[in-house]
Parts: sequence; C-alpha cells; structure tokens
Amino acid sequence: MPAKPEGVYRDGRGGWYLKITVGRDLLTGRREQITRRGYRTASEASRARRELVSKVDAGPVQPSRSLVSVDELLDLYLDGIDADERLSPKTRHDYRVYAQTYVRPHLGRHRVREVTPDVVLAWQRKLLREGGAKVGRRRVRRSRRTRSASREHRSQGRSSSQL
Repeated sequence: MPAKPEGVYRDGRGGWYLKITVGRDLLTGRREQITRRGYRTASEASRARRELVSKVDAGPVQPSRSLVSVDELLDLYLDGIDADERLSPKTRHDYRVYAQTYVRPHLGRHRVREVTPDVVLAWQRKLLREGGAKVGRRRVRRSRRTRSASREHRSQGRSSSQL
C-alpha cells in the first residue's frame, strides 16, 4: 500500500479530508489551519491540498478569524483605546473595570460568532436579575441645609418626604 500523503486524512465515513497549517494567530499564538472535507480518494485530497498550499503561499487565501473570543476582542479594543489616548485615563480605567465586572464573567468565553441577539438579551436580563446593573442606583447626596431641615422635620413628627 502506498504511503499516505502528508496532510491528508481519512474521515469516519470513508471519505478523505486535508489540513494545512498557515501560521500562528498573532492574537492568541494558536496554530491556524485550513481544513477542507469531502474528497472521495486520498489522491484527490492530496491534489487539492497542493493547490491550496500554492494559493496560500501566493497570498489570496487567509484563515478565518472566527475563533476569536469576546475576551480577546475586548483586550484588542481596550488596548487600542489605551494606545489612542483620545479618552481620558479615568474613562479608559472605567471601561476596563466595566468589562471586567460585567462583560467578561458572562460573555468572555463565548466566541464572537456565537454572540447572537438572544445571548445579549439573556446577559442583560441576568445582570438585572442579579443586581449587576447599576443604572438608576446612584445615591443622591443632599446638602447640609437639606439634611438639617430633614432632621428638624423628623423631630417635629413630619417625614422628609413632606418637605
């Protein structure tokens, strides 16, 4: 039996498929591969692999970026706004804190292509249910005059809401 061509493999259904490595992802450091399936013979898959390798070497074929997670995308975005410096340091810090507190725990491990409107709605509902959303929860600071007037009215038997 002749030797199996490099990068050509038998699938579980009797067919053949090919894989080629096109480099490393600069963001994650993971090896990037292109896989093509559906060949009837090993020689057919090998021929297609040689053609694909020559196209990759020429440059028009690029691997998919579909494996990027929300965490990785957030890192790119936050590093970009840090490098840009158009926002104040406090705003950039707040963005990082909000991403760490609200986005990463719930969506961080999801692949970007998996984040659908339904996933976002479920995330928002979960934040509201768990008390994670801080919208409308700001404590209102009252002036000394208002506090002292409130104390006087309470001591006279009236609540501060009757002011």
